[in-house]
Parts: sequence; structure tokens; C-alpha cells
Amino acid sequence: MTAMTNTPQKQHWFVRTLRWSILGAIGLVYFCIFGEYYLRIMDPQVRMPRFITGTDYGIRGNIPNAVYRQVTPEADVEMRINGQGMRADRDFTLEKPAGTCRIGLLGDSYFMGYEAHYEDTIGHLLEVRLGERGYNVEVLNFSVSGFSTEESMHEFEKRAINYDPDILIMQFGSGDFGDNMRPRLYRLNENGDPEPTGGQYLPGVGIRDTLMQYSFYRFLINHSHFYSGVREWAGLTVKAILTAIGNRRDSIVVKEEGEAAPEVDENALSPRELQAQYTSKLLMLSRARAEEEGMEWFMFNVPAPIYQDYISSIDELTVDAATAARIIDPVPYFNQHPRDQLWLYRVEGHSHFSETGHDLSTDAIIDSFFAQTPDVFDGCRV
Repeated sequence: MTAMTNTPQKQHWFVRTLRWSILGAIGLVYFCIFGEYYLRIMDPQVRMPRFITGTDYGIRGNIPNAVYRQVTPEADVEMRINGQGMRADRDFTLEKPAGTCRIGLLGDSYFMGYEAHYEDTIGHLLEVRLGERGYNVEVLNFSVSGFSTEESMHEFEKRAINYDPDILIMQFGSGDFGDNMRPRLYRLNENGDPEPTGGQYLPGVGIRDTLMQYSFYRFLINHSHFYSGVREWAGLTVKAILTAIGNRRDSIVVKEEGEAAPEVDENALSPRELQAQYTSKLLMLSRARAEEEGMEWFMFNVPAPIYQDYISSIDELTVDAATAARIIDPVPYFNQHPRDQLWLYRVEGHSHFSETGHDLSTDAIIDSFFAQTPDVFDGCRV
């Protein structure tokens, strides 16, 4: 008797659940379609897909041989990645060709050249302009969108070093202060110096790799305004959460297994001061490691645009004199640019360099080369 009573109730529950599930799915589809058309008409979104995967050394990398478009109100560019995961129009041999000097770029989307045609990027312009001066130069761009100083350091140690660059340029921007608190690829040892943790940093890579197997997802990331808006909001939210977690000194200080976290005076350093202190140590380590390998080291500072003025964050760094002497600061070049001419950043996109921004940055880099290391290219004269 009980079984006969429960069966209709179970059937009713199943039908009701199925009905609401179908209605919910229809509502979700309608919401996405409405959102897509609304954004296309009322608020077109910047479409900046990032074709990124994991590497066998535990950090993110560009998908080799990827080809995709970035579309903003100011730019429509094709991104081409070579077979080694670098933005370049060719592959490079692991062994450096005789009579050739190599420059290694380590940074994020600024050095990679987001929102710019390859011919307008710093990497390509360096090759062209140094070639015009009579030097045979290859520029290897190891940059990956979203890279922090920590990830660039890891990329140098695990991969860039194998290509034997003569010059290494580490990109730095104000966003690196917070970005360096997330990966935990390095920690401060008992002497207060950064050392590798042996960890990995692959946020969202597994999910992205799975989704990239489906042509529908690849279509979405290239064409959908709704997806672009949601992805950008979600990415910024996750970054903020991870940075807040990382803004604790005990998260970057080495502790023995089972040892209690060190006592910290919460008022000793503000989060920004902690970030600046840690970033400074990473940059000094980067210079020291490059020089150990016989490379000339430079740091390129990305100016922050404030209306039509430009400011630098390097004053917040506390680096030694040897490191400070190798900082390339293009702020003077930018501030001399006539205000009635082309803007140096993509103001309606994601604030990457415009063609003129890349042009002036390249001038600053080359001038620093010959001011600091005038003989560095003597072995690669054409």
C-alpha cells in the first residue's frame, strides 16, 4: 500500500523537477542571447582572447602555432604564435647562430604586443632598428599575457636561459606589485632572499585546455561580446581574491614543515609596501642570475597613463645601485610626445601601447643599450 502511494508522488516530483530544469535552461539561453545582442548594440566589448596553456615546467605559456584575432574599437590585429610559444614570424634554433646577438624579452601582454600588429611591436622594432645600424640580432619574446615578475623569473630559469641571450630585458609595471603575491613560485629564505619553492602556478589552465578542444568554445572566445564581458569580470574578481590572500608576509616566507607561521607586526608594512619590497628582491635576483650567466640585464618600466601624462612606479622600488642603473624608464620619451598627436595607449581597449607607444619604447631601450653597454653588439656586426 505504501509503495503504491509513493510512486505517483515520485513521478510528480520528477516531472516537476524536469519542467523547472527545462525552463531554467531555456531562460539561461534567452539571457545569454539577449545579453549578446544588448552588448553588441549598446556596449560593444573588447575581444581579447588569450590562447594560453600549461607548460611542462609548471607555469602558463602561449599555445604553440596559435592564430587568433584581437578586436577593439582602435585595433583589429592578428596574433600569430610560433612553434615555440613566442610571438614571432618564425621559429628559432636552440643554439645561437654564429655572429648573431640575441635579446630575450620577459614580460606580459605589453612586451607580447597585445592590441598591436607584429610589425609594430617592440620585439620586431628592435630587430629592424638594430639591423639598420648594422647588427645581426634575434629578439626572442618569452612574454605571456598576465605574467608576473615571479613567472618571468621562472620562465628565464627553465627556458629562456637555454637560448643563450646576450641581453635579457625584464618588463616591470605597477601591476606587478600585486601580481607577484599570487604565484608563490618563490619565497624569502632565512636571509631574506627569494628562492624557488618548486611549486607550480597554472590558474584555470586545466579547464581552459578542456574547453579549447571544442570548436564552439573557440568560436565564443573569438566572437562573443557576452562571453568577453563575463570572462573579464570573472578574471579580475579572481585576481583580486588571490592577491588579497597573498598579501601576507607569511605567504612568502619559507617555513619548515610543521613550523608555526612567524609572528608578524601587522602595522609594520602596508600591503603595497610589502608588495614593493618583495618585487624589489625579485628584480635584484633576476639581475644577479642573468649576470651569472654572462648576460647583460635591463629592466623596462611600463609607464602608467594618467590622462595625457605618464608616471612611473619605480620610485616605490628599493633596489641596489647596480639594479637601478639598468632600469629603462621611457617616461621622459613619453612626456616629450606632443599632446595633440596620437595617444600612446589604446584608450578604448585594454590600455596597451599604440604604435607610437611601441615606437618610443623601442627608442628608450636602444638608447639605454648603447649608453650602458656600448660594446654589447660588437660580436654581431653584419
